Amino acid sequence: MLDPQINKSEFILSLMIINLFMLSFNNRRTVIKVRADHIHNNDLNTSTINKHLKQLILNLVGRKLICINEKSPTVVLFEKIERTNDHYEIEINSMVRKIIKSENDFTIIEIQQINQLKKYQMIRFYCLIKMWANNKYYICYIQWLKWYLNTQDIETKNLLNLYITDYLEKLKQLKIIVKMTKHKKETDKREITKLIFDIFDTNTYEVNNEGI
Repeated sequence: MLDPQINKSEFILSLMIINLFMLSFNNRRTVIKVRADHIHNNDLNTSTINKHLKQLILNLVGRKLICINEKSPTVVLFEKIERTNDHYEIEINSMVRKIIKSENDFTIIEIQQINQLKKYQMIRFYCLIKMWANNKYYICYIQWLKWYLNTQDIETKNLLNLYITDYLEKLKQLKIIVKMTKHKKETDKREITKLIFDIFDTNTYEVNNEGI
């Protein structure tokens, strides 16, 4: 899990770079050298990222971004990102490599789908649902979801009305059908403690060595 307090551009840039480490010829390395156009011409790239790329890299390098079993980042993701002529040399933390080793399951994220989503929280919700799309269902606790979407100050009722209901409708347009069940606290029926998502991804995919 990436720190929910990073901004949209930092999040997208992190996805772009980590995807490079998951390609078959890089999937055991902690240091890779890639052509600059792999980042600059990436289908996930935006004009904002291109305009502020140097600053975004400075913001990410050496920063604790990975959250393991806690709601606070504990592991540095990128140890180094350096530009040399037409290449970038990128180093990830050795702990990160253990987390994303090639033997682990991976999630197919469709670039065309994610590019249709403009809101940062919507993109993060999409990634969450895609991660569980092959499972029968996903149990999500409200307090964790608020942390993940960085919406801790929003009341649960407003969270559902302003975000989740709208997000489920947008996912439906992307051919991802999600049925949501609300579960209330046993001792106080006014309080919703968790949501159960039944996910039906009706898209078909071809896995290739380009990711993402």
